[in-house]
Parts: sequence; C-alpha cells; structure tokens
Amino acid sequence: VVSSKPSQRGRRSDTQQSDRRIDKRLYRKLGSSAHVRLATTPSQSSSSSSQPTSSSDDDSASFEAILVDLEQRGVTLLSCDASQVHTLQAALWSSLAQLSEKEGEQAVCLIFPPANNAPGSIPTKALQAFCHDFYLAQSKPNMQRHLPELNRLSVSLVQQKQQSQLPNENNPRAVLLEAQARSDAEKDDATIIQQQWATWASQLKESNCRAALQAFVDRVVVGRHVCPYMKSAQDASTGKVVYRYSNTPDACAGLAEFWTCLVELLGTPPDELSSTVLSLPGIAPLHPQQLQENNTISNTHDRFAAFVELASQSLCLYKADDVFSLVHFHPLYTRSWIEPRDRPAYGHLPPQGWLRSMMMQHSPEMRAAQESITPDDEQLELSNYQRRAPHTAINILRVAQLEDSTNSNLNIVDLQLPDGRVEKASGLTTYSRNAVTMAETGREALEEAVARDLTLQD
Repeated sequence: VVSSKPSQRGRRSDTQQSDRRIDKRLYRKLGSSAHVRLATTPSQSSSSSSQPTSSSDDDSASFEAILVDLEQRGVTLLSCDASQVHTLQAALWSSLAQLSEKEGEQAVCLIFPPANNAPGSIPTKALQAFCHDFYLAQSKPNMQRHLPELNRLSVSLVQQKQQSQLPNENNPRAVLLEAQARSDAEKDDATIIQQQWATWASQLKESNCRAALQAFVDRVVVGRHVCPYMKSAQDASTGKVVYRYSNTPDACAGLAEFWTCLVELLGTPPDELSSTVLSLPGIAPLHPQQLQENNTISNTHDRFAAFVELASQSLCLYKADDVFSLVHFHPLYTRSWIEPRDRPAYGHLPPQGWLRSMMMQHSPEMRAAQESITPDDEQLELSNYQRRAPHTAINILRVAQLEDSTNSNLNIVDLQLPDGRVEKASGLTTYSRNAVTMAETGREALEEAVARDLTLQD
C-alpha cells in the first residue's frame, strides 16, 4: 500500500477487528448509481482455492492476498460500484466522514470493480488523482490549521507488486482510508473552539435555519437583484431551486453532503431542478453573541474559507467546474480576508481592489448611472454583504443555465487594474451594480439585517 502518510497501524484488537458496521445514513443519498456494502474477502469465498493461470490471474491473486491481510489487521472492506466520478467522490467523502467522527484508530478499504468491467467504470488514474488531491489539501497550511480533522486521515491506492505499478485495469482496485486515534496534543484551543461550535450547531433547528436563509435570499439575492436569474427564494428563471441541510460540524461530512447534492443535480433533469442551496450551519458557525469577539470571528471566517476552498478544489479535480459553478456565503464574509486577495478565488466575489476598475469599464448604461454615485473604499467594502447569509452555505449552479440566463454577462474581458496589471474578468455589470446597491443601502441597515437573520435561526 502506497499511502499519503506513513501507516502507524499495527494489528488491531479483537474488538476492533469485529467492528464492521456501516452507518448507512451517510450513503443514503448516493442513489442507484453507487452502492456501498460489506465486501467478501477471498478467504471467505469458495473461489479462493483456484490457482492463477495467467499474469492477470497472478495480479488478481496478489491483490486478493493484500485484501486478506488488510482484513486480518481489522480493516473494514467495502465494495463500491460507483461508475461515475461524482458518485466516487460522494462515496469516498462519506467513508472519510465515518472515520472522522470517531475518536479511535479506524480504517476502511473501498473496493471498486475492474475498470473495463462495464462502460463508465472508474479508471484507476481517477482513483489515484483523488488520493493525490487529498494529500495536496492536507499539505496546505490553512487547511492544516483550520480543518484539523483532515490531519489524522490518510488516503492511499492499494497497489500490487512494485509500488510504481498501477493496479491492473482488468482486476478490482481499492482505496484505503485510515484515521489515526486522536491524541491528547490535538485537544488544544482550536479543538476546544470547534467543540463549542459543534455544541451550538447541534442545538440549531433545521426549520429556523431554513427560514433565516430564505429571509436573506428574499431580502438580498432577490430583493436587491444580486443574482440576475433568481425570481424568488424557490424559483429561478431556469427552474426550481431546492434547499438541502446538514448541521454537521465536520469538514469531511460537509464534503459528503456537498457531493450528494451534485449527485442529485446530475441525476435530475435541469428543467426539474435548476440549482441547489446547501446549508451547513455547523461549518464555522456564528452565534449572534460572538459578533463582538474578534478572536472567534477570525477563527470562524478562516475555517469557512478553508472549507469552501476544499469544496472548490474537489469540484475542479475532475473538471466538474465546467458543469457547475459555486457561490459561497457566510455571515462574516469578507473578500479581503480570502486568499488570494488580489486575484480571483473560485466561488467568491472579485477582489475588492478590482471593483472600481470594473465599474469604470462596464456597460455605458451603468456608467451613466454612476456619474452621481462614486463609492469610496469604505462603501465598496459593503459589497461583502451580498454574501453575508446567516450561516455557511454553498449555492450550486448549472453553468449552462447561468450562461443562458445572463447572456453576455459572463463574457470575459481584459480588465485594466490600477497597478498596471491586465487581468481576465467577467460579470462586470452584475458586480458593479451590486456594489452600488450595497453602498446605497448603507452599513447600518445592512448590519441590522444580518443581525436579524442570525436571530431567526438562534
């Protein structure tokens, strides 16, 4: 096994080896396109006594021997017949969520059928890409600090024979997911803060959170025309908008919910389901009383930024960003706190330093309207309020529908910036109009509205 982290596991106790239960709740939304079930090892199968007769059979026997060894070490073996990369991501993140929620050392191995077994099967390189992408995420300092639940996890591709040799596409493949036991050293101030967040999030009611979020959508997204194709909180010009909810405080479980939403969107005709708004109030939550606590505010926003960066990174892994677009929300949303600060960040507003240039370069109609209003830097900062929903939320949009509804709004232009740089930019009309709208509304009114939304879900 080639792991993203050195394995520190030895043989497990009898209690650990016998614990092969699956929390089926985490797989409930994957649908018929991906089934996850306990696997039968060769040692439990009558076919295990047959002798290999070819190179392929030899590889298969080697692979089976690895699985037997893993099971003897207490690893839970799961069979997964995901045939598309979106169901693959949902299954993997759901499995990681199960490991992450437990304190002790745990491991599961997801076994996938041969890549050439049927059309649309997951290629080995796709499995390898997920393992590498997870390792890259763990390597980022902001995720190490603000998503500490990732630090004790490892993801690796089970390989046969030489470590440089990828598994034979004619044979089953497997991904090993491991979690180290939580150490006393992990129970630092950051962990205590996260436990406080989890406790508060567990007390939230889904109905209150939905009401608060829809109040924000009605007031800002629809009422202020922030989104050019939203007609109401439930309907867009392209079809129905649905709301999904999870109060999990865990990043892996949040990613699992995110990918099950994508599975639902891909499995539903666009005219029946246009976009999804995923509410995750347990991810970097903000209690109304914490608005004045600077340390909590900083930690909360940094965790939100790290989580949505992880979600965006996972979406882009298999180029799903060609199909879906993301819009990120949080009650403390501040673009100047999000890296990179002077360049585009996926799912976020353009850098604040770009807004004035965008306003000066967009359509003649909007330029004429701005002759009487030239927002200063403090007023331009109010643009953040168009993303200040009462809790962490991700709006998942279909790119094709977004482009159709906004017509030329997504046209990419060369934007001349004050420092002399020329950057590619899009959405000039929408972002410029929204900046003016927020400036006209004023800070006091915007702050009072956010406070009211937070109170609705408390």
